[in-house]
Amino acid sequence: MFRRLLLLCWLLAWAQTSTAAPLSDPTRPYSAPSASAKPRPPRPLDLESTLFAEGRALARINGQLLRRGDSIRGYRLTEIGVDYVRLQKRGRQKVLRLLRRPVKRPTQSLDPSW
Repeated sequence: MFRRLLLLCWLLAWAQTSTAAPLSDPTRPYSAPSASAKPRPPRPLDLESTLFAEGRALARINGQLLRRGDSIRGYRLTEIGVDYVRLQKRGRQKVLRLLRRPVKRPTQSLDPSW
């Protein structure tokens, strides 16, 4: 009798654990995909700077440092100028220019002798 009661208790406990939902972390943030979430279009190509040093020319486009012949988003960098770069993709050319920003000059002399 005792064995049957013990077996019955064990079977009931096993049945409860096998059908129970898995435990989840209550501190984990809810991360369901939003129905209104749309993928953002890629940021337009932006020439940030050009650099000429020791016979090499480099251009920074959207945070990437590139040299002539490198590619970004399918465009091949064909020319680097002082304030522009020329990109080519499938025979079409695109020119990116640096924004003209006013040069700030010091209002006082920077002579270290004063």
